[in-house]
Amino acid sequence: MKQDARIVLRQTAYDIVDGYETETFEDTVIWAGRRSVTRSEFYQASQSGYRADVIFTIYAFEYHGEEQVICNDVIYDVVRTYQKTPDILEMTCQVREEK
Repeated sequence: MKQDARIVLRQTAYDIVDGYETETFEDTVIWAGRRSVTRSEFYQASQSGYRADVIFTIYAFEYHGEEQVICNDVIYDVVRTYQKTPDILEMTCQVREEK
């Protein structure tokens, strides 16, 4: 597997501190393969109600249900994971929309 992108897997947690909800992040830096989505993947995602912007390929043992990926200062939401082989996981991601 070609790993050409350094990414951050981000898990978000919410806590109540002094009566206010606070957001904390747990970041893990790893290497991943990065590829564009194919035309068919793009249209399949659209039909399923989400957008597919990029696919990251990582070693399965490195993924623990993180909801976001950061690559080159762009934040992506993980919209789908696929166990390609017992050792390799693909994450289909879309650019995070600002709230």
